[in-house]
Amino acid sequence: MLYSTLGKKLLSSKNITKDSFVWNSIASYLNSFQTMVLLLFITHFGSPSDGSFFVMGYAIANLLLNVGRYGTRQFQVTDVKEKYSYRDYVYSRQFTMFLFSIGLIAYLAWGIICNGYSFSKVVIITFICIHRGIEAIEDVMHGRMQQMGRLDVASKILTIRLGIFIAGFAICFCITRDLILTAILNVAITAILCLILNKAVISYLNHQDEKNTKAGFPKGLLLECLPIALTTILGMYLCNAPKYIIDGIVSDEMQTNFNIVFMPVFVVALFSNFIFNPYLRKMGELWSSGQTSNLRALVFKLTLAPIAIDILVTLCGYFWGLPILSFVYGVNLSGYLGELVLFLVLSGIISILNLYGMVLTTIRKQMHILYGYIAGAVIMLIIGRPVLLQTDLFTLSLVFLGIEALVAIYIMLVTFVFIRKTQKED
Repeated sequence: MLYSTLGKKLLSSKNITKDSFVWNSIASYLNSFQTMVLLLFITHFGSPSDGSFFVMGYAIANLLLNVGRYGTRQFQVTDVKEKYSYRDYVYSRQFTMFLFSIGLIAYLAWGIICNGYSFSKVVIITFICIHRGIEAIEDVMHGRMQQMGRLDVASKILTIRLGIFIAGFAICFCITRDLILTAILNVAITAILCLILNKAVISYLNHQDEKNTKAGFPKGLLLECLPIALTTILGMYLCNAPKYIIDGIVSDEMQTNFNIVFMPVFVVALFSNFIFNPYLRKMGELWSSGQTSNLRALVFKLTLAPIAIDILVTLCGYFWGLPILSFVYGVNLSGYLGELVLFLVLSGIISILNLYGMVLTTIRKQMHILYGYIAGAVIMLIIGRPVLLQTDLFTLSLVFLGIEALVAIYIMLVTFVFIRKTQKED
């Protein structure tokens, strides 16, 4: 009875298109700012090591989140002809969550052996990663909802869950001042909300006849999505590379301050995603129907959005960014203006990378995203630590920006070449 009532409430909508935009916007805001908001409470009520452990935990968790998701969300949503069943997507998620677990164990072993991770750091990182693992499981259900034209429902669920999680985490930490206890309690909250909210809805939207669907290991789906998975994993590594590089080299206080300045990188990127996501299905429809000129026009229009947002955000950040961040987080960031400006410019580049990654996935040319990210990740992996050891954080940030810009230029060129080529063939 509870699930039936809750499911009908979540599914009710007078205007699905409008609700999809509104709720997806709210969910994107919460997702974009959750780390910033929680770090605010941690820096005010915790120690420098709490801030350092929390940020590193989220950096690793976000990388593993992409292992768990395996890049199937965009593929699933644009699978308008339903080449693969919902059961295939669920089975593939079970396998990728196994990979998620192996990745977490391997990273923690490396952290303990090579970087001397303390017991507290290991536990905090573990539970932050478990929290993101639950999100990866939920993502396959939300992908089904969006595939069925109900992004509004998936966004409502994400909004409710993130809102309660952020409030619960902040309140719990302020009361206990114990990051381990807070992380454990909020994993439980996330798991319960995920189960109740998604179970209430998913059965209404899964209209496939699963009895006539062949069960088994979804090898074909995993192979098709492998380039997307490698791309998202490498892309996440590339976006967070400075965080991994400075871990174990600089002090906890400097690591926390650097990560506060680094955090706005994802604000524009995640904010832009709420603009892009509602157009995913439309991209798939335009491409499958051969309307390549319309697709190219849509992509060009969407490109202008993150550029305009990033120019405004960068200008504001230059004049008011450091004083605001220093006041809000209660730390002295006066020496980080150069890094902040570079990171704000970078956020626009990452937004464009996300957009063109969606487009290349839609036209099933995702291997070219992978080529760009492999080159960028390898270069950063080779030169990142030596650059930091021989220079400073600003130079590392500048090198990082240059690598991301080159990858973005390559991917944009490849996208328009393939769309134009297809248009000529038609």
